[in-house]
Parts: sequence; C-alpha cells; structure tokens
Amino acid sequence: MLVNLFDVDGRKIVPGQACYLIPWLKKIMDEFPEDYIQVYSYIFFITCPDAVLNPYVNINEEDREDVVISDLKPVKFSLESPTVLYAIKRCIQLYETPTLRIWKGAKIMLDQMADDLRTKKLTYGKEGNATDLRGIMDKLPTYTKNYMEVEKLLKEEQSKVKGDRVIPYHQKEGYKETKDYS
Repeated sequence: MLVNLFDVDGRKIVPGQACYLIPWLKKIMDEFPEDYIQVYSYIFFITCPDAVLNPYVNINEEDREDVVISDLKPVKFSLESPTVLYAIKRCIQLYETPTLRIWKGAKIMLDQMADDLRTKKLTYGKEGNATDLRGIMDKLPTYTKNYMEVEKLLKEEQSKVKGDRVIPYHQKEGYKETKDYS
C-alpha cells in the first residue's frame, strides 16, 4: 500500500496529515517556516515511488537527486540539514514495501544493463566483453517482461492507499488536464 505522507493539490505539494502528526515531519514546518513547502516538495520528489504523482520516478536512482535539485533550485534551505536528511531516510522506509524493493532492484539492474549496452565498446577475444553483451541481449526480453510484471504488481499495491483515503480525481491514473494554464 502507498503511504500518504504528502498531498498534491493545485499543482503543488501540500502537507498531508502525516506532516502534522509525525514529529520528524512536523519539525520541518518548525525549522523552515518560510520554506517548508519547498522542503516537502524536495523530499517528495526524491522519495515518492508513485509514478502517477511523481514525474521523477523514471529517472535512474543515481541521477534523480541532481535532476530534482536542478529543477527545484532549493536555495533557501540546506540539502545537508540533518532534519532534511533524516526525513528523506524515514520517508524511504515508510514508502518501501517488499514489492517496491524488488521493483527498485530490477529497475537498477535494467538501468545498468542499458548503460552497458549503450556505452561499452564491444571487444572480442579471451578478455573481451562480446559474450557478456550478447548474453544481455539474449535475456533482455525476459528481464524486461519480468520487470514490467513487478511494476504492474507495484501499481496494484500503490492503488490501495493506507487510511481509506479517497484519491482525488486529478491524482487517479489516466486523468487528463483540460484547463489551459498558460
């Protein structure tokens, strides 16, 4: 089940009930009274595993933080704040289920294989990598299919939000924005 720590409302992250009830999340409001929404946004985009709510989920794990920082430009609070670092660690713990851990492992493995196929120069001979790369290519359809099956299980799991919270229409999968905000 997806734990509801933050809400998305009107194109921004807002504190969910957990932010008022869990001391280490409430501490962010107290420590960053002017910037807590930006802090929560940063934490949300770094930790939330829900692809419907978090557009940064598909970015590989090693690059996600840099991309989020680049996009949000969090200049008013320290990314190294013990409060922020602790909140990230705890949010990850609360979001993670066995299915999510399996999915993350499979995603990391596929990302690494994709990098190898894209960046390694093909070499032959006794010390070459041709056999390894050919093996990846042979098994890739199976790996990808298994990954997609785990991802489907994860989406099913995440569709069951803890606390009997009703998911707003604009957060449901398949929702299409019809308003022009330009």
